[in-house]
Amino acid sequence: MRRNITGPGAAARAADLWRFALAFYARPGVAEACLDLQDRKGVDVPLLLACLWLVARGHGAPDGVRWRAISRDWAANAVRPLRALRRRLKGRAGWETIRTRVKRLELAAERAELAALAAATGPGSVTATDARAVLRSVLGAAADDRAMRKILAEAAKMRSASTPFRDASKNR
Repeated sequence: MRRNITGPGAAARAADLWRFALAFYARPGVAEACLDLQDRKGVDVPLLLACLWLVARGHGAPDGVRWRAISRDWAANAVRPLRALRRRLKGRAGWETIRTRVKRLELAAERAELAALAAATGPGSVTATDARAVLRSVLGAAADDRAMRKILAEAAKMRSASTPFRDASKNR
């Protein structure tokens, strides 16, 4: 099923992308594969999820240069510094409340990055069904990584499902 991601506006695209990202990330093995790619290959997980969202919605590759620039900006200025702080605080006695707040800020920064990527998704995307081609156009060589096979397998299952994506945030 092809959904119109270019019609109602950036807010609707951002909301759809967020719902997709939560649902996809909650699939078996996806979170672990994403974190593996993030830690081993430096893959920006929101960028990866946004690429998969485009494919799942029946649209093709975005402007890879523009999307990579958006991703680099958010990663360098918000997501990575917050992640580094959260990781430094892990296991430190008396810092659990602060760490939880930093974790929420990190998630909010990732959501804002997804919204920026959704806003950069305009009309005229080329229809594509090859998720690996879309990922290669944005992520480069990381699209061929072993952890990516798990992610692509889950993306294929999700895309072939006849039911709409469920909002995994309601289960948290």
